Amino acid sequence: EYDYNKTVGVVGEKVALKFIETSQLTQGKVMLYRAHVDVHNQLPADEFSISLNIMEKTDRSPLTHQYAFNIETGTITSLINRTPCRSVFETLMSIGSDEQKDVLVHLAKHHPLERTRLHAMEAISSSQNTPESAIETLICFDVSNSTFLQGWVNNRIQEIKISSESRKR
Repeated sequence: EYDYNKTVGVVGEKVALKFIETSQLTQGKVMLYRAHVDVHNQLPADEFSISLNIMEKTDRSPLTHQYAFNIETGTITSLINRTPCRSVFETLMSIGSDEQKDVLVHLAKHHPLERTRLHAMEAISSSQNTPESAIETLICFDVSNSTFLQGWVNNRIQEIKISSESRKR
């Protein structure tokens, strides 16, 4: 388990994971994982099986982040919330009108959900023609009021720089 409220939510962030138990899902067994508390490492079954994963759907669901962790290092490896906005935003940047792109810029700057702002920023920066303009685009967004967005933007800028350098070689 971990303390969600002490987590910023940035890839590479070290999180204090607390080991509780090792368990195996067997036929007829029901396991309850507390949303935004429990972390589990799901290993493949010994033989073909089917299990159901019922996720919380409450008013807080869209407002909270779900992370994948590297349990060996205790670090966040990705944000795994299922949301269609990322692919919709990327499509808008590819084939949308100028007015639609302006709406996306507005969302990147003003949407109340950090994850939505993040996906809008990523779509806008990914649509740029050069790594330099992608970085400039990310820098132009004011993320000073969000540690979450600061971390994600900084990580993305580093990824762009590394990718750009490796292509030059």
